[in-house]
Amino acid sequence: MKISNAHAFDRLLLEAIEISDQSAGILSTLVLRLASALRDGEVSLQLSQQEQNALVKNERLTFGPSIGQVIETPLVLHGGRLYFGRYFDDLCRLASAIARRAVTTPEKDWLPLTQTTDSLSPGQKRALELAGNHAIALVTGGPGTGKTHLIQSLVNSMGNGQQALLLAPTGKAAGRLPALDGVTVKTIHSALKLRPGDLRHPLHHSKRPFEADLVVVDEVSMVGLTLLRQVVEAVASKARLVLIGDKDQLQSVAAGSVLGPVLQGSPALVADGEELIPLAQLKKSFRFGGTLAALALAAGRGDERAFFDVLTTQEDGVRWCEYSDARSLRAQLRTTTSQILCAHRHGSFGSEQINDFLASRPESQARPIILRRSDTKLGLFNGDVGFLETDEAYFGERRVPRALLPPFESAYALTIHQSQGSEFQSVGVVLPPSESPLLSRELLYTAITRARTGLTIFASRESLATCLKRSHSATPGLVDLILEGFRTVGSSNPP
Repeated sequence: MKISNAHAFDRLLLEAIEISDQSAGILSTLVLRLASALRDGEVSLQLSQQEQNALVKNERLTFGPSIGQVIETPLVLHGGRLYFGRYFDDLCRLASAIARRAVTTPEKDWLPLTQTTDSLSPGQKRALELAGNHAIALVTGGPGTGKTHLIQSLVNSMGNGQQALLLAPTGKAAGRLPALDGVTVKTIHSALKLRPGDLRHPLHHSKRPFEADLVVVDEVSMVGLTLLRQVVEAVASKARLVLIGDKDQLQSVAAGSVLGPVLQGSPALVADGEELIPLAQLKKSFRFGGTLAALALAAGRGDERAFFDVLTTQEDGVRWCEYSDARSLRAQLRTTTSQILCAHRHGSFGSEQINDFLASRPESQARPIILRRSDTKLGLFNGDVGFLETDEAYFGERRVPRALLPPFESAYALTIHQSQGSEFQSVGVVLPPSESPLLSRELLYTAITRARTGLTIFASRESLATCLKRSHSATPGLVDLILEGFRTVGSSNPP
């Protein structure tokens, strides 16, 4: 990697590191690797024992700091992992905030379960119970497990005169949150009042928290480390915070796949048979079943045998098409009417080239489009997918004159990241050769769960096997720091 390709922040760090002696030379090499990892969403770099030994007594690093310690160096070495100081500080502050909330009892009333839970699944009932008794509750569930209905029930469980704030990481995700009387729905950026060019200093923080008794953050798996730390700190200490996500879904494109090990119920976060952080799992699906559900379950677990057993049955609208090269792939895609989802944006197997290829076919139907900018007055959001006819576009049942549309582009093919939060009747998933570093079980799971009834996977067996063996869902070190946070706040049930 060339230094010129690094982020501005990384370049400043690199300029601060002298390379005149052997230790500095090793450190500068590691910083380059860490900067590369950061752009791939990782906030730390695992070092070998030899690399750790080479950095001993280096004044540019803080070694093994504890939660609450002021970090005055650009780099931190903790638990055998190298961090940029700012991200380690974010991680410590998030871990400490989660631990404090987990041992705090909310201040305001919460309606008894019997008054609000008649139509809920066991997982939804547990989520309501946890939210009633704790200042933080985590909820994980796949598609169709009733997360939206749960949010409505959470709001209905509040006592009289209480205020709720519903948050999501994007305008598109916020637009899918339920519209409830007297309830504020915002993006996280909007709620924090983050200013363009200054994303480190929100208007709302621990000393100026949100004016809300209940804060619900949906699609939390899409929220990066810094933003999640900011929103958790901005919730009043005695208010209720509920974080909702899908533990198997693709993580944030920003640095830090934060809550993976927590949403997955890490054994380290259990003491005396009880979870240190309240966690509810929604397992009952109200609309997702059959072969698609079995395939998604196997993908989420990384169960290669079960996955291929289900896939090779090719039942219930599920098909598997292997291809040898880009030409054979295009031959198979030529007649497809499915929404194509790709792992990559660029290259022969990426959404851009495949989109151009599919757009070159004679059009016999409405043109699929994706919005590239939001228009809140029209209720349209960046990332919304619709269909364009001659004079108007439609998004579900809504129709919008073409002249009023914000900027858009063709969407015959999208990246799997772009498709998050959307569903399509039929989906075609294009996976690149197995050497691609983007392949992971989270990528495969997310692609599969975009389909309602039909799914075709265009991939080699090797690419699928690579997906199932590789997971990018966790931020190493978070669980250990949360445990340290419990010790710091003096939990009554320390681990």
